[in-house]
Amino acid sequence: MFNIDILPPDQGGAGEYIPCDITDDGAAAELISVIGERAGYITTLVNNAGGAGSLASLSDMTTSGWSDTMELLVCAPRRLMTLMLPMLKRAGGGSIVNIASVCGLQPGWGGAAYSVAKAALIHLTSVGAAELAADNIRVNAISPGFIPTPLFGRTRGQARQDSLVLQDAIAAQAHAAQPVSRSGQPDDIAGAVAYLSDSEAAFITGINLIVDGGLSLAPAHMWDPHSQSPVLRAIAAAGETLAESRMPTKPADGKPAVLDRSLQQSAKEKNAR
Repeated sequence: MFNIDILPPDQGGAGEYIPCDITDDGAAAELISVIGERAGYITTLVNNAGGAGSLASLSDMTTSGWSDTMELLVCAPRRLMTLMLPMLKRAGGGSIVNIASVCGLQPGWGGAAYSVAKAALIHLTSVGAAELAADNIRVNAISPGFIPTPLFGRTRGQARQDSLVLQDAIAAQAHAAQPVSRSGQPDDIAGAVAYLSDSEAAFITGINLIVDGGLSLAPAHMWDPHSQSPVLRAIAAAGETLAESRMPTKPADGKPAVLDRSLQQSAKEKNAR
């Protein structure tokens, strides 16, 4: 999305959508050309495009599944950072914000490829911050926790309506895995992006701002069946119900979702005790 105004739409805020496959060099270069013609420069780049990538475990991972995930979640942000630099420098400097994840901080929250990719993106942020400071360009990352959106279901091949049902089920349960007793919202991340992009954060670069309601601080997560298994079973059950009733086929890679497998395992461990 290009030329975003921070005002809400009902107050005159606007933006322009330009479809682009950011994993393709040619398409990304064309995007930069279009933005250059329309604006000449930019002051902020937010690398927010992405997806779950391969949901396979390490034992089932394919080379293509791993590579495609890295291409989308690491190579594409690096590509846009490199291509956007001339326009950021033309503006006299600016801000780059990379959307990472708590999955990049510790194992157990997401799939193997996704977690490694987000860890790489966090380190790319640090490297970029050190290198680009001389050009008055700040580079920071944001690591969201559970932010229930339709993406959870869509990456499992669900239709939009089914993904909304799963989103609601996760939102109703996920807050129990973190100290802050509510589900995270997209606005929580948008607020962090606005802050890091603003002049108020002019002396901040190279940080990874964790916006997770304390999720990464909590001692209990999906590896702790004693305290979290009721929550995890509820989330797993919601996904399984939708999968059985509306999804006769498996995900594209033929493997069950890593998250769902982990939830089921936690429930089994709890029952065994």
